[in-house]
Amino acid sequence: MSPRRRHRLKQPDDPLVLLHSGNLRAAMELQGWTVTTLARRLIEQFPRAGRENPQTLHHLAQGEGIKRCRRSRRAHLAHVLQAPEAWLGGGDFIIPVVGYLPLAAELWRSPRLTLAVGRLMQRCVTACERDLAKEPARVASADVPAPGADVVEVLLSTIGRLISPRAWRRQLTVGPRVPRDPATMVPLSATAEELEAERRRFPLDPVLETAALALSQAMEFALEPWLNGHATLNYERLRDLQAVVSPATEASLPNSWVARQPARRQGRVDPPSIATEPTKSQRPKPKGRHT
Repeated sequence: MSPRRRHRLKQPDDPLVLLHSGNLRAAMELQGWTVTTLARRLIEQFPRAGRENPQTLHHLAQGEGIKRCRRSRRAHLAHVLQAPEAWLGGGDFIIPVVGYLPLAAELWRSPRLTLAVGRLMQRCVTACERDLAKEPARVASADVPAPGADVVEVLLSTIGRLISPRAWRRQLTVGPRVPRDPATMVPLSATAEELEAERRRFPLDPVLETAALALSQAMEFALEPWLNGHATLNYERLRDLQAVVSPATEASLPNSWVARQPARRQGRVDPPSIATEPTKSQRPKPKGRHT
């Protein structure tokens, strides 16, 4: 019996599973890692797994199709890359947004954007539910069958608009109406194979992808203290920002969102004025006797 055959027999509980090359490569690109860096991170965090060959990782990340790897390796990859294991295997990334998401047409065409936005949304859900757990329990009513759920929904919808380059462009520029993206007509029930074909038909503008990734990462950076539980979220200010990129939604916000108490501020110091020179009417009058 060859050594390779004996090695396989030692792993009866570690079967081969699916791994999507495009999703693996997208997760690496989002981290800014090469296969060498990824191999080093795997060894650092899972030293008992043994040596990790960068050439093997290079093979797994090439192309757009489905390959196979050991289940333990996929689990380790998911951990170090902060990506869902099922998504690395070619499954869907479930983004917890019930309402309208402006970036929907961009997400399914960009695995990198899917991972970045999905990770941000999931962290926001966890942080918002943490806030709700500290508040007095709300009584369910006909309008709010699940108290607090509408707060999470509005929060995610607001974040989705704030990280949409198209939403900002609509509010900051005036000009000809931008034609509708044909990719928005792709049904949500499309299979993975159908979406792969549609990506080739409707490639995503790389400038738009870069802008959306930058906004998503900037939002995650801005919210990091709240996401980590070291600070509170100013829901009132977030509501004001939502009105900037989507004025029509201000009138349709649920009462449980509008009636939220503003964040408490301790030792607040007003920022200095932008003006460096006081106007003539603001200048102090000289003291002393006038002649």
